[in-house]
Amino acid sequence: MKEEQQEKTSTSWGYLCSIFSAIGVLFLLMIGMMLKLQPFLIGGIDDYRLARKSAFGAMWAYVFTFAIALFFACRDAGRKRRDIIIARSMFGQVPQLENDFRDRGSVDEEAHGLLG
Repeated sequence: MKEEQQEKTSTSWGYLCSIFSAIGVLFLLMIGMMLKLQPFLIGGIDDYRLARKSAFGAMWAYVFTFAIALFFACRDAGRKRRDIIIARSMFGQVPQLENDFRDRGSVDEEAHGLLG
């Protein structure tokens, strides 16, 4: 039961993290462009060049986080598709419930038993 929840949560976290990272990229891009084009609108900053450089540097950190989160989210989605393909090829059907096919260990054991 815990493995099912953990696996479902990891997929959800990947997508959630990618969404928040994309929002962070857009926000920091907007701040960086404001500091570049209209720095007089933002008060209280002594060195606009340093602030702009920091905003764009943080934006690239969010881009990197976005790429990693998207990679893991897509990898988990690929695993789910692979499990469905294995189920169709071995049993001629797709599991009725999403959680029926979460235990990869039993699938591998059945595959070796049927094929070997």
